[in-house]
Amino acid sequence: MENERTDEDLEGSMLMILKMWAHRGVSRETFYQNIRGLNYNEMRVALSTLEEKGDVTIELLDRDRFLAYITESGLQRLEAMVMDE
Repeated sequence: MENERTDEDLEGSMLMILKMWAHRGVSRETFYQNIRGLNYNEMRVALSTLEEKGDVTIELLDRDRFLAYITESGLQRLEAMVMDE
């Protein structure tokens, strides 16, 4: 289906948002506002995957709040994704 989002598409969108916010960090609310139809489970899985790959770091503010930051590895991965398009 055309409307289905792939894991790589979601990760790419998240990395792009993280790059735009840079050192300020990105909250879950920012992801919800910028990625249409995003649900909590998709976001959680994608962020976990990106963190495992070393592309993002997560700062837990409390049980339900966090800030995510892009790493140098994440910037390189995003650049490679853009070059492949």
